[in-house]
Amino acid sequence: MMRYFILIAVLGLAAIGFACKSSQPAIGEAQPKSNPGFLFEDKLLGKASNIYIDACTEMIKGDYAQATQGFEEVLEINPAYHAAKYNIAKMAVSLRDYDKAIDYGKEALSEDPSNYWYYKVLQEAYQGAGNFSEAVATQEKLVGRFPEKIGQRLVLVSLYLKNSQSEDALRQLREIEAQGQGSKQTGLQQLQILKAMKKYKEAVVTSDKLLEKYPEDVRLIEEKYKLLSLMGKEEEGIELLEKLFASQPDNGLAALRLADYYKKKGELKKSDEYLFKAFENPAVNPNGKLDVIIQLLQFASKEGSDVIPRAKKLIQIYENTHPNSKETNLLEARIFSFENKLDSARQQFLTALENQSTDINIWFELLELDFKIGEARWLYEDAEEALTYYPNQKRILYYYGLGAALRRQWDEAAYAVKKCKRLGADNEFFEKELDYLSKYIDAEVSNSNTPSTSSKTFFTSNKDFPISNLYLGRYYIMLGVLELAVEPLEKFKASKGTIFPDLIEVLVANREFDKAKDYIQEAIGKGETPSMLEVWGDLLFRNGQQNEAEQKWKRAIELGASDIDIKKKLNQ
Repeated sequence: MMRYFILIAVLGLAAIGFACKSSQPAIGEAQPKSNPGFLFEDKLLGKASNIYIDACTEMIKGDYAQATQGFEEVLEINPAYHAAKYNIAKMAVSLRDYDKAIDYGKEALSEDPSNYWYYKVLQEAYQGAGNFSEAVATQEKLVGRFPEKIGQRLVLVSLYLKNSQSEDALRQLREIEAQGQGSKQTGLQQLQILKAMKKYKEAVVTSDKLLEKYPEDVRLIEEKYKLLSLMGKEEEGIELLEKLFASQPDNGLAALRLADYYKKKGELKKSDEYLFKAFENPAVNPNGKLDVIIQLLQFASKEGSDVIPRAKKLIQIYENTHPNSKETNLLEARIFSFENKLDSARQQFLTALENQSTDINIWFELLELDFKIGEARWLYEDAEEALTYYPNQKRILYYYGLGAALRRQWDEAAYAVKKCKRLGADNEFFEKELDYLSKYIDAEVSNSNTPSTSSKTFFTSNKDFPISNLYLGRYYIMLGVLELAVEPLEKFKASKGTIFPDLIEVLVANREFDKAKDYIQEAIGKGETPSMLEVWGDLLFRNGQQNEAEQKWKRAIELGASDIDIKKKLNQ
């Protein structure tokens, strides 16, 4: 008698702790009164009942291996006990052993084809195995037996879509609607399916029906606008948005869409009226505003700087409307970058990272900027810090290796390249970048004492790849043939707009002082860097301008060039 009560208690706990955990009913769906997977049957009394109780206990504890073994022992005693088969299938689904789940799930269902839970576990197993055709077939049988369960009919819709059965999904949704059980969500699903099938007219009819019920739903208005645009009826869509804006002057969606429309038509004044109203409205989604600013900046990078004043004005409005936004520094960094104020851009990126230190895209932008500035020290140090957050990120490792190589820290550079190659290149271009960096490191390290022509041949035969000119110029410097280094370094400058200090040093060594001074001023015009300030100080000192030289060296130290020894320089 005591075993009987223990069994009842365990089965009750199992129903709560296991079956319900991974088989919650869909929203609006009633929970079955009992779970047939755990029914008590007289045939389990005796030895089998003891084993079954132990198996249920192990299942509740999470020891699925021990539980499965127990249920299998029960099946050896009574092969027809389908509840044990269900339990094994359910655990197998949790363990992603879908083949096993399918085998046991099929057996359980064949022995009790009226069991709701058996259909569910078999469908989940098929879906987990990626067999959507069988998942659909099983779910169709479940829905056929339990048509009142709307949640399971929506699961069937989802499976239809996964199995590319759009018409069936649409039919199921319409049946639900015809039975008076439709909702905004089922209507939106129909809308999306029709749009994907390019049945735009039907989709518009569906959107109109939804708008009759939910006239203030901005998402529905936007969907209808998109559909009209896809049908080539943008003017009709604009009328819809203008009516919306007239009734809801604070509607950010309408304002942004109208601004974009009139911008395309070249009516910038009218576009800005809508755009500034949207930006001044704090209720408008900040992400939508950010998208507009980013689009402007991208346009500026391709078409010139005419739109920069508009972007600046919008950023100012954005800052005032959303004073606590973490995106402001990032936007300002991009503005400075477009204006070639690279040191200011870098400071804004660094400030942005103070609040978003794990944002990998900001790290990418910062490292690319470091390289564009031509400051190997910053490239190396920033990449080193980025690696503390992303130690196996290949692009960051590449920048770290590149920065190390440009600083002639060969061990670190070689380590980064080796790790990148072990992780594998993402694309052909990146693979080529890695190959060039690897060849450059090998050339510098292996040829430092016994120069050969193999590296020179490699770089000269691949000069169409921009960075090869930088490597070739530095390779010539290593060989001591400075007169040959100028041409590739100037070609690299022309292709990338970047002036590394190596070019200045070579020009000075070749006594091309005026050109060196012009390049220094061009580089400093984009922003002060430690390396460029140091070579500027060196040039001034060479010309007998000691006080001015010391000022440049001190400024370089302030910016991070802690290894500059001014006393040593003065005594040279």
